[in-house]
Amino acid sequence: GSEMLFRVGLAGEMLTCVCDVALAMILYFLLRPVSRNLALLAAFFRLTFVGIYGVTKLFEIAALVALGGADYPDGCAAIAYEMSSAYWGRGLARKAVQVIISELVGRYRVRSLPSVLKRENLRSMRLLERLGFSLASPEQHAKHRVEPGELLMLREIERA
Repeated sequence: GSEMLFRVGLAGEMLTCVCDVALAMILYFLLRPVSRNLALLAAFFRLTFVGIYGVTKLFEIAALVALGGADYPDGCAAIAYEMSSAYWGRGLARKAVQVIISELVGRYRVRSLPSVLKRENLRSMRLLERLGFSLASPEQHAKHRVEPGELLMLREIERA
């Protein structure tokens, strides 16, 4: 699946980092007879790039570890989203949330999807309603510790 492709891509990028270090060394030895200072500067910039790039790969590994262990024993996962106003009205939020729901239901067997929103956020309320969410009961608001000025909407997934 997509996790396997992510892992293969990450391994390829880590191999690229190793190759970049070797390339920096080779270029240093090739350029040193021309200008030692220039060769050192080129190696410094190349190795600095590899260091920064390597750190970003570490964050991807951390995300993989964190998400790989995702577990929802109670079958409940909260839905959250945020989108810049420049992208409102294009259906992007709806599609993104549909993909999230599909993944949570299909892969993680989630059956209950709560989402908290500000009372005045009518766009989010309409989006969630179109996605099958409904306003939660006062008891459910209390259970999820919804603050004043917020609403809880829920979508319960039927077991197949």
